[in-house]
Amino acid sequence: MNKFKYCGLVLLLFVGVEVFAQNNTSSYFSRYGLGDIEITGKGRVAAMGGAGIALGSKYSLNLLNPASYGSLDSMSFIFEGGLKALATRFETSNGKNEVSTINFDYLTIAFPVTRWWRSSLGLTPYSSIGYKLDSEITKEDKDGNFLFKLKSKLDGKGGLSKAYYSNSFVLFKDLYLGANVSYLFGTIERSKKETFLKQDGSIDKSFIPTSKNEKYKIHDILFDFGFQYNKRISEDYKFSLGGIYTPKTHLNNSYTNIAGVVNESKDNLNIYIPEKIGTGLSFEYKDNLIINFDYIIEKWKGIDLLETTSSYKYQDSKTIAMGIEYIPNRRSRNYLGAIAYRAGFHYTDSYMMIKHDNNYNSLKDMGISFGFGFPLKQSSTFINVAFELGQRGNISDTQMKETYGKVSLSFSLFSRWFYKQKYK
Repeated sequence: MNKFKYCGLVLLLFVGVEVFAQNNTSSYFSRYGLGDIEITGKGRVAAMGGAGIALGSKYSLNLLNPASYGSLDSMSFIFEGGLKALATRFETSNGKNEVSTINFDYLTIAFPVTRWWRSSLGLTPYSSIGYKLDSEITKEDKDGNFLFKLKSKLDGKGGLSKAYYSNSFVLFKDLYLGANVSYLFGTIERSKKETFLKQDGSIDKSFIPTSKNEKYKIHDILFDFGFQYNKRISEDYKFSLGGIYTPKTHLNNSYTNIAGVVNESKDNLNIYIPEKIGTGLSFEYKDNLIINFDYIIEKWKGIDLLETTSSYKYQDSKTIAMGIEYIPNRRSRNYLGAIAYRAGFHYTDSYMMIKHDNNYNSLKDMGISFGFGFPLKQSSTFINVAFELGQRGNISDTQMKETYGKVSLSFSLFSRWFYKQKYK
């Protein structure tokens, strides 16, 4: 039990680190809307394409579905957290840029309240913004004579975090219902500066440079719900069905914009979180093999988000994720046989449509993942490592393409708390 007292101290220290520093991405595409939205799962399922809506476990946590905590051991306490390293290469027809970051990813605990009630507390990112882009455009008249160069500098940082309290209830032996109440909060900062240059690169003082510094502060309460139904088909095979739902929610917010000497402030702009619906299937063979499949829809079409421009618009996003986990023998004396081997795939038709050549092109995201779960000896504690490679955009359509690599490291510390030892 003492080790979890120390873990609690570590948790308090981590929470004090500016809530994950709010810079969990280095993607140029995060400049749109609320940034990069977290959709697929973390921890154990990160190496399985992020799929796990129908997945439950006695020894690890699943943040995708609040109903999943119903599978936890009734005498256990679990502390789980992780960090993530991200490297991206952004390419356009004019060149490329490479950036890397590393940040804390999530922190959460779970524990039983009664034999039929489990609870969880945690802190996770909801969206992330982090980009810097410098560009130059040369303007000429109809005869090809030089007019000026326009140098632009775009900068953005921040994002939204989610602190949640989750409850899962075991209605029957095979049916779990869950609900989250979450506090969504964070700050989004974006700036744009434009300078006019002469042909030799010096500043052209005949034009007035322009600048804009925007800041959005967002905070509100969210609710989301889930269920899981588990059916053992035979002694060796188990089938699980899961579902999640988040209603459309208006977010309380404040907005400030400093453009030159003009200072603009507004409260409660029409900023919404969309309705979200997801379903998942999971097939399990003995204690050796698990296969997961998820499908998620977020109804962004028609949603108001921050500023509205003609360079992009919103659409309903759709995500497909698949994953597999194989453990040769959980009780093997050979350590390699007790390791969890994982792999997965995800495909997202995102909520952004970017304008190019008078056409709006969907921003697509596709990636593969693999990883391992390393058990500690004589324990149900796991250290999870996941690797993901993916690509967003399509250079033939949007003139922008991003290739990324992620490395996730998480731990799932399991301990039995709620039982009495008997001594003879």
